[in-house]
Formats: sequence, C-alpha cells, structure tokens
Amino acid sequence: MKRLSASLLFFVLSTTALTAAEIPATSKISEVTVYPSGATVTRLVPFRAPAGESVVLLEDFPVTLDVDTLRIEGSAGAGLEIGSIDHEIVEPTVAESAASTGIRAQIRTLQDERDTLDDAIEAAEVSKQFIANFAKVKPEAMTDDLDRGRIGISDWVGAWSAVGTEYARANSAIRTAKMRQREIDESIAELEEKLVRDPGKEETKLVLKVNIAAAADLDGALSVTYRVPDASWQPLYDARLDLSRPDQPAAVSLVRRAEVRQASGEDWADVELTLSTARTRGGTAAPDIDPLRVSFYEPRPKTRMGGGFGMEDTYMKAERMAESAYDAAPMAMPPVPEPMLMPASERETALDLSGFNAAFVIPGKTSVSTGGAAKSLRLGSSDLAADVVVKAVPELDDTAYLSARVTNKTGAPILPGRAALYRDGVYIGDGNLAFLADGDDTTLGFGADDAIVVSRVPLAREEGQSGILTKKSTDVRDYRITVKNLHDRQMKVTVLDRVPYSEHEDITVEMLATTTKPTETDVDKERGVIGWTAEMAPKSDKEYRLNYRVSWPAGREVSWDAMPQ
Repeated sequence: MKRLSASLLFFVLSTTALTAAEIPATSKISEVTVYPSGATVTRLVPFRAPAGESVVLLEDFPVTLDVDTLRIEGSAGAGLEIGSIDHEIVEPTVAESAASTGIRAQIRTLQDERDTLDDAIEAAEVSKQFIANFAKVKPEAMTDDLDRGRIGISDWVGAWSAVGTEYARANSAIRTAKMRQREIDESIAELEEKLVRDPGKEETKLVLKVNIAAAADLDGALSVTYRVPDASWQPLYDARLDLSRPDQPAAVSLVRRAEVRQASGEDWADVELTLSTARTRGGTAAPDIDPLRVSFYEPRPKTRMGGGFGMEDTYMKAERMAESAYDAAPMAMPPVPEPMLMPASERETALDLSGFNAAFVIPGKTSVSTGGAAKSLRLGSSDLAADVVVKAVPELDDTAYLSARVTNKTGAPILPGRAALYRDGVYIGDGNLAFLADGDDTTLGFGADDAIVVSRVPLAREEGQSGILTKKSTDVRDYRITVKNLHDRQMKVTVLDRVPYSEHEDITVEMLATTTKPTETDVDKERGVIGWTAEMAPKSDKEYRLNYRVSWPAGREVSWDAMPQ
C-alpha cells in the first residue's frame, strides 16, 4: 500500500473528512505467525464511533513494521465503512524525564567518587615506592646516625618491622580502593541500562490514521495485520536411537523443537502463536535465462586514434574483461541455516498442513519479549522406522560407526536444523538435519560402536617381474579383514575398502580369486571403492579377503595416489 498525503486521503474519503473527529484508540496483539524470516502480527482495536466521518487514531504500533503490508478489516453492526489509511513517523519532542535526570546525577556522583579513588591509589603507590626505596638502604649508610645516637641498634629490628607494616598497609589501601571501583563500575552500568529503558523519554513512534464512516453511533473493532522483519524461528531436534531391547526393531524418536526470536520493538504478550515453514522473502518466480551462443573468436580490427588504440579496441578489452569475470564468478549457493532437554509433560503443537507449507499452532497463549533471549518451544515428536547400519573403513580407522537411515513420514517437511543425537538415552554429540520433504530419507550418525570389532591384517605383498618377451612389473597385495558382532542383537555391518583403478591402458588391475566377492562396487559412485554388507547374528564373526595384482611395463615407475571425489 503506497503512502498518501493526509489531504489526499481525506479528499478521497469525502470533503467533510477534513473536519472529521479523531478517535484515539489502543490496540492489543492477538495473533502472531512467525516464519523462518519475519512475522505477521494481528492487532485488535476496539473503538466507539459517532455517526458520520471519523478518524481512528493509533499510536501504539512499532516503527519497524512494513507499512506496505498493512491490512485492515472491521467488524461492527451494519453501516461501517473503512476508508483509507495514513501513516506518519513522529520524532520525539518531549525533553528528558525527571527520572532520567536523577539517574544522570547518580552517575556523575559515582564517577566523581571513582576519580577520588584514583587519587588515593596513586598516593598509596607513591608510599609503596618510598618504603621500597627506604628498605634498600644498607645499615652501613646510617653509621653516622647510629654514632650520634639518632638510631639505636636496639631499634633496628623495630624499624624493619615498621617498614613491612606500612608496605602491607599501602597494599591493603590499594586493594580496597580497586574493589570499590569495581562496585562503582557495576553500579554505573546498571544506571546506564536504566537510562536506556527510561519510559519517561519519548521515543520515535508510528502514528496510523484510519478513516471510517458510520451510518449511526456504533461500537466496533478493527483487525490490523502487518509484517515485521526482525523476527524468526529455527528448528532444533532431538534424535534418539534406542537399541536397548534386542527383541524390538530399531527406531529413531525425532523430537521437534523451535527457537523463536524477535526484535520488533514490541512485546508479544499472551498471543496465539503459530510457526510456519513458508518462506515469505526471496524470489517468487524463476529467473529469465538468455540464449548462450558459441562461435569462433573474430578479433576486431585495431584502430589508432591520436597515437593510441581507438574506442573499438577499448570496447573489445572491456568485453573480454566482462566475459572473464562472468566465467570466474562462483555460483551463489543458498545459505544453510543452521537441543535442549524439556520436561516429558510438554504440550505439543497442532499441525496444520495446507498446500506446500506446514504451520505449527502453539496451544494456549505464548509470550515472546522483544530483543530478549530465544523462546524455546516443543512442536511435536515422531517415531521413525530406522535402518541401522554399522559402517567401518579399517584401512583408515579401526573404529566402527553406527548410523541410522530414517524416512520422513510425518506428513510435514523437516526444515534444516541442528540435532542433538542420543543413543540408548546417552547424549553422544550434535549433527545436522538437511531439508526433508515428506517421503525423503536421510542418514544420521550415532558415533562409535565399540561392540563391533573390526581388524585388517596384511597377509602378503609381492613385487616382481613376469613375462618372456615383454617384461612387466607386478605388485600383489593380500589382506584379511575380520568383523566381530558382540551385540545381543542382529546387526547389519558394512565394511568398505578400496582397490586401485587405472586410467592408463598399460596399467592393469586384477582382483584375484581369493578375494571375497563384494556386495557393492564403486560405492557412492567412487571408483575402486568396494563394500561388503552382511546381517551378523549376535556374538558372531565374519572374515573377508582382499587380494589384487597391479601390472605395468617394466622400467616404468607408478604412483599410488588417493584421489578425493
């Protein structure tokens, strides 16, 4: 909605609106819908209006609201019409309040006391220096004073005792002064915070004027909806894998939580709160794409003007620079957004699915303060069937790792977020959940599984040459891999290893007959990576063999390079 001048708004309503009565009204936030970015707020405004033209004056709306999103509806008896809306930012004109003046006076008094303590600390430091210098004087230097009786030998021990006492007294005075300064600093900080919050100091405010017309005197209410940008919510999850009962199938309990923050400048007190997965900011349509032509490069003729290259050559250089910049520019990647233990009796939200989005309706009334700490809410929980697999890569790490593949069958999308991972009730670390539409699946890692023991032992390595007419160098390697399942339940275990691959026709790689046939090759589309997967009974073990030969022309050297995919 475009901002219009007051005179134009009143003219649109009617010429008599220039003298319409203003009706001051107050509003209360009734509903808030929070999105991953931004929130929609609904305020209710009760009012009483006389017959004819009136202007409902609202002065309790935050200056941060997006005025282009203002929408107003009304409810009353027959004969209420809502005209145009005007808004105005009013700067503060009221002088500082008496409370603020008093706070500033207290701050000045404390600052003066702090300065006095600085002087006391400085004086004590001087005393310490004098005492230290006196202590450095050797007894021989005072011989004349001793001879004349000014300092008696019997008083010498007392003099040193006095030096120590005065030095300790100076240190105590410095400590006491610094402790008081710390108290003063804390008091000043508290007073300055009060000064910022002082309600007596008028703030910049937004004034809304809603033009209405009533056929008769009436009591009515306006519903004002608008968007504020400084609000958001992000999902948090607890993912709990329970394997404690061998007779039960594995499952992951996924607990959804939400962390709500807002800095709109207004407190949301006792409101009906809804959290929506809809993205309210960003592109609304796919971008246009221009045709891309490829052709042979045709250099433009160079033209000299005034001893230098002409504009045509300059244009060609600029065009090349632009093309290079375009080719070198990285593709922009979308930002990846990024648990807490709660009582078991927490209420869960009602899930409202409509179209492409999900909305979580928080039961009861909720309050979220502006600019305060995050508000944590429980959204719900789901038990997801899990395909549990223990994976090991013994060539690189003799530890076996437990993972669970789960499918989102909650009926709602799962937004990206941090997940606290628990195994049999024990917290083992944090992970991240990617975006999952309903029906998508993902794999969660649940840490090391010490009940699966894996080892990889080299049995032989033979290097030599073969062939009669054409000599070849060979390298034969043989390994034995053993796996033990110490669990009281059946476990699926995958062991990964690798066989070299060659991109040169003169280098050949053969898997020999003693190799245990892998259940999968080129795992995750990585060349040479093989895997053996087996369902292992409780308290059982299994053995795999990996035996291969690499051959290449004699007299040539080969390199063994790990190539990250």
